[in-house]
This record gives sequence, C-alpha cells and structure tokens, in this order.
Amino acid sequence: KAIKTTSSLKIIKKDFIVIAMYGGSIGNISMSKISACTNQAVCAIKPNKNNDIKFLYYWLSFCKDDFFRKASGGTQPNINQIIIKNEFIPRIPLIEQEKIVNYLDDEVNLIEKIISHKQRQQQLLKKYKHSLIYDFVTGKKQVPSVGEE
Repeated sequence: KAIKTTSSLKIIKKDFIVIAMYGGSIGNISMSKISACTNQAVCAIKPNKNNDIKFLYYWLSFCKDDFFRKASGGTQPNINQIIIKNEFIPRIPLIEQEKIVNYLDDEVNLIEKIISHKQRQQQLLKKYKHSLIYDFVTGKKQVPSVGEE
C-alpha cells in the first residue's frame, strides 16, 4: 500500500546498483541481486547490455570521492541524479569489462583475506595483552628480574 500511495518509493527489478545521494553517505554504493524498494535518497542504476554490472560497481565505487566533491548544501551536502548521470564511465568492450572484473574480484578477495587474518592477529594480541596485564596486576605472575627473560 505504501508503494502505491508514496511517489518517492519505487520497486526496482533485480540486478541494479544503488548510490546514496544525501549527507555523509554520499557516493556509498551497493549492488542488488534482488528486486527491492528504493526512495528519493538513492539513485538506482540498471546496466544495459553493454555494461557488466560488477564493472559499473567497481567504477562507480572509484568515483565516490568525485561525487563528494560535487556535493552541495550546508550541514547535509547532497548530490543528484544529474551529477551521477554526468559522471564519466569508460566505454570498454564487454569482454574487457569481464576480464577487469575477474582480476579485481581475485585481488579484492585476496586483500580481504589478508585483512581478516590481520584482524584475527590483532584480536589475539589484544587478548594476550589483557591476560598479561591481568596476570601481573593480580600477582599470578612475577615481574622478571633484570637479565631474565
């Protein structure tokens, strides 16, 4: 009922990109593989037959800083669909877009694995630090004398 009575709500059919247009989230981007309801705060982009959706996602993610620079307004800067529509998108053959996407997917996955590993290391070190402090403060361990390890 809300969709039928509210002009700012729209159902966008699956496989589209959405870009935030208001406030601190300007240029935040997501890709939807399901049909979904959107409102006036976002711009939905449906790729055509000449554009790979994942390539557009990567490209528009790269454009986030540019969107933010083009924002206007006082306490809550905004962009509009015209700014997004006027953003340069390279015209690359679909097969090249797919190669770029495959490469970026592999590299991004590798980077995410490394980040995850480093986060686990950081958590373990924090636990060790906490345990070390607890043990010495409670007297469960003694401070080593000079020359001991």
